[in-house]
Amino acid sequence: MRRSRRVRWEEEAEARVERAVDALQHLILSGRPDGVRRWTAVLWQHRAQALGVVHRRLQARPVRTPGFLLDVLGGLGGEQAPRLLRDVAANPLVPETVRMEARRRAGWPLRERQARAAFLRTLPDPVRAVLGLVAGALGPVPDAQGLEEALGYLLAMPAVERVGVTSHLVGEAAPATAWLLRALLASPDDSTRRDAVEALLDARDRGAVPSLRRCACHGPFRPTAEPMLVAARRLELHAVDAPRASVAREPLVTRALLGPVDGRGGQPVAVLRSWDENAVLVARWIVGDEGGVRSVQGWMRAAPDQAMELCADGSAVRQPLVEASLGQARAAVYWGVEMNLRAGR
Repeated sequence: MRRSRRVRWEEEAEARVERAVDALQHLILSGRPDGVRRWTAVLWQHRAQALGVVHRRLQARPVRTPGFLLDVLGGLGGEQAPRLLRDVAANPLVPETVRMEARRRAGWPLRERQARAAFLRTLPDPVRAVLGLVAGALGPVPDAQGLEEALGYLLAMPAVERVGVTSHLVGEAAPATAWLLRALLASPDDSTRRDAVEALLDARDRGAVPSLRRCACHGPFRPTAEPMLVAARRLELHAVDAPRASVAREPLVTRALLGPVDGRGGQPVAVLRSWDENAVLVARWIVGDEGGVRSVQGWMRAAPDQAMELCADGSAVRQPLVEASLGQARAAVYWGVEMNLRAGR
């Protein structure tokens, strides 16, 4: 008798969870916030059943709101969440885009490149999957997480597949993918670097000039150093009175900041760029007096009220940052990069 009551209670709880998930999906698709709190409380009340329902739905049927279901799985799963997300990512019946997003949310181990390469081998068409990831990350404000995932997969791919992806980007979407192409200048194979150089040159992406010059000085990239330097010189030229091309949308620089030197000789250097009134790009370097640039971090869409906190975070000396000119910030970073290059890093 006791067991049958327990079974009935679990069946009723699962039915309530099913209704809650259906209602939440409907509210999300219709853009209505009313009722979200009520139905979310049902999921928390029956957490174990909710995890089972969402886990099955992601793997057993096409879903209209995969992002929402992955949010539920990650939010309610606690310590179980990475394992449940990996289960979804490993299921060949789940759409590739959902599998890749589930794998990203599950997190990557320390040996990330090997893990990414192994996961790519489970996909029917890795090249198509990565191109789809790139397409989904493009927009007026690029999706930094999507582009970072795409870059991680590209660097983990065999050279032949990586060249296939890069060639597609070069042929069809070079202007929109300038952010990614700049990163591919540091690809481990010569062919990808050459394709990236040609694409950035064809797109007249003047923002790539510092990256081209920096990569040209890196010893392992010696075979492509000359094309990089030639491209940089060509991009710096422009016809008098001709409108300048603008490929990847560059946010406006609003502030440059310098912090105090910490006990290890490191100084934070930060630059803030505004996409709009609600989104700020934050770039922060820690430049040491020995060894050059020690770390680099960036946030693509920080809220304005968070930007200053992100700039100062990690500084060993908790003192206010001071305003600087963009030229002063650039000089500090370039000095650190030169020290890195001299040390072969």
